[in-house]
Amino acid sequence: MNFVWGFTQGRRDYLYDLQRSDAGARNDLLLGFKIGWTLPIYRKHAEEVYY
Repeated sequence: MNFVWGFTQGRRDYLYDLQRSDAGARNDLLLGFKIGWTLPIYRKHAEEVYY
């Protein structure tokens, strides 16, 4: 599970798509899941054994 919490604030004084001004800082939250698969890569075994 992955959780990201960002403390952000707008870079523009006015938001045209919302038709209002941007008033300061806000919290952006992101929650997600990550599934992965690890593929091991091995080299050839050494012919000599070192102690």
